Amino acid sequence: MRRAAKISAWVLAASVLLVAALIGTVWIAGNTDPGRAWIERLTYRLTSGYVKLSGLGGSFPTQLTLDHLELIDGRGVWLTADHISLRWSPLRWLERRIYVDELRLQRLHMERAPVGDGKGGSGTIPHIDVGEFSMDAVELGAPLVGTPATVSLRGKLELRSLQNADADVWARRLDGEGEYTLHLKLDPKRMDASLAVHEPAGGPLENLLSLPGFGAISATATVQGPRNEERVDVVLDAGQLHADVHGRVDLAHPSADLEYSAQAAAMAPRPDVAWDKVALTGNWHGTLAAPTADGHLEVHGLKVAGNLQIARMNAELAASNGKLAVHGVVDGLQIPGPQPRLLAKDPLTIDASLKLDDAARPLELTAAHSLFKLRAHAETTPASGAEQRATVALTILDLSPFAAFAGEDLRGSATVNARLAHGRRGSTVAADVELGLTGGAAAWVPMVGPKVMLKVEGGMTDDGIKVQTLRVAGNGMTLTASGTASRGPPEAAAANFIKDLKARWQLEVTDVAVLSSDVAGDLKASGEFNGVPTALAAEAEVASHLSVRGSPSGSVEATVHARGLPKSPSGEIQAHGMLDGAPLNLDAALERSGDNAFRLLVRRADWKSAHVDGDLTADAALTQSHGELHLHVAQLDDFDRLLGVNLTGGVEGSVGFVPVQGHTQAHLTLNGSNVGVGQFAGDLHVVADGVADAITMQVSATLPKFYGFPATAAAAATLNLDARQLHLSSLSMGYQG
Repeated sequence: MRRAAKISAWVLAASVLLVAALIGTVWIAGNTDPGRAWIERLTYRLTSGYVKLSGLGGSFPTQLTLDHLELIDGRGVWLTADHISLRWSPLRWLERRIYVDELRLQRLHMERAPVGDGKGGSGTIPHIDVGEFSMDAVELGAPLVGTPATVSLRGKLELRSLQNADADVWARRLDGEGEYTLHLKLDPKRMDASLAVHEPAGGPLENLLSLPGFGAISATATVQGPRNEERVDVVLDAGQLHADVHGRVDLAHPSADLEYSAQAAAMAPRPDVAWDKVALTGNWHGTLAAPTADGHLEVHGLKVAGNLQIARMNAELAASNGKLAVHGVVDGLQIPGPQPRLLAKDPLTIDASLKLDDAARPLELTAAHSLFKLRAHAETTPASGAEQRATVALTILDLSPFAAFAGEDLRGSATVNARLAHGRRGSTVAADVELGLTGGAAAWVPMVGPKVMLKVEGGMTDDGIKVQTLRVAGNGMTLTASGTASRGPPEAAAANFIKDLKARWQLEVTDVAVLSSDVAGDLKASGEFNGVPTALAAEAEVASHLSVRGSPSGSVEATVHARGLPKSPSGEIQAHGMLDGAPLNLDAALERSGDNAFRLLVRRADWKSAHVDGDLTADAALTQSHGELHLHVAQLDDFDRLLGVNLTGGVEGSVGFVPVQGHTQAHLTLNGSNVGVGQFAGDLHVVADGVADAITMQVSATLPKFYGFPATAAAAATLNLDARQLHLSSLSMGYQG
């Protein structure tokens, strides 16, 4: 034990000597030019380049001078100071006390507020005692106060804690009018403070408050007395606004007895906020949980950003028995959008109540208008760790006035019931929507029918969005979907908000006659999407039993594989089955290369007498095009039932591109034999051949009987695809000889 004690004593003695040696080294270095330069470099490195010193001098460490100081953040220098002198007692730091006898600086320039590093931090405040400080010129930049301003600053400060402090600060503007005075004496039992502000319109304070149109400001505020009975008096004049608050406040047991009022004529304190008249009066007596209070607010001609306007608003506040209630009426409400006066004709009535004596602070809200009714319930302050919940019920009595927002002529009613929750793991929402449609010209109304049900369940976390259920049902049609979308980095642009999307969907139509009276049968489809929103991949499977205009019912199945959606779609499709009593076989693919080039590959396309095949690659300039497509339809009347018209004859044709000596030769042929629609029938021949800027075309048609007599037509032309011009060189028509 004695040996261990001796070793410990030697280690402790060596540590003390080492610390003393280090302090002595720094003390000596701080009073030599090389040592001061070393301290400047060391400070820059230890602060990761956020603090830069130059011209360190004086008697180190108690009496320091500094020629120049720079504070830097991720966007560059945000504060500079010149000619600083400091007299302080560094040994007081051992008592967790910063003791400064005197701090003076000639010039301080603060261009903007610093940008945080996002790491946050916490800690206790040390005892700060500044006997005297003075700043000859404090320059505030335009990003900080709108119009650059310069003030002088002097005073003294002793900050023992947030509950115990003394301060006297005087500021005076040097480049214009403006005086600011603060006196504060604060201890755990009493607080005495006074603030006086006087500055003309356009001063730095109104820009700091983001109210550049406030006008000249004159304000006085005093707080005096013990903490359980503080006398409060506040008087504010800002442009056309006059406001005052008088009374007593108990800070120990949060309660107050206050009278308040505010009146203002026409003002525009911000570019996006203006009013013609504002009047507010009221009083508050009692604690926050059980007050007795009343107040009245009247606003005329209110204008807010986004073209929101209110002609007149009246609101009444009343509190008693632990309940705070507000009743308001809004007249002449104009909203942004295609129908700004949608709600202006009739008043909007709003009623809200808050139970102050309930720990959850439940809020009840109702809003009523001739067009809708809204009820909401929310827990504003749930218990620690509990979810914050809310419910919303909305009834729209007539959809037609709102249809303009969707660009549709829609008539009927709607009810929405939603449930929302927010907690540590994120937010969730569930909603049930019921539409009762009575008419309108919306194209999709026949598909979903007069009664539509929508159900949504999902949520959002820091990682992204998840939809557990999305279901739309109506008129024999049901669409369900689910999926997730992960979020991109916070600094990503709005277009890249979603990084990865995964979704599955199913569609079932029990009777496809809701789509068109010409078809009958059913339809089932399912598929999935995945990828980023600008380059999605999709898979789909479709199965249907179809009958077209009374044709034999047949089963058709198809699979689709697509990618590059929606900007550069590529994919494949395979389909087979029976359509109109005949087998259908389709196998085709489309490949996109860039924005203007594609490859169309038709391995097989057969139905009745129709056949298509080929492999064609084409680009907009026809410089890299090659391949050929073939079409053959022996009997056009195979399509009678599908198209709902009577056809006769047959057609055969091809289109292709052939590279020739650095150019692309295009050719097109189309021959129709006895092609007829209704009572008109004849032969048609089209031939085109040439390069992109000079494609010659020959067209001829013969109708043996056109209203009882033969008719002919022929034309020759040259097509310039590059210039998008067609030159007609000849045209002839014959009728009755």
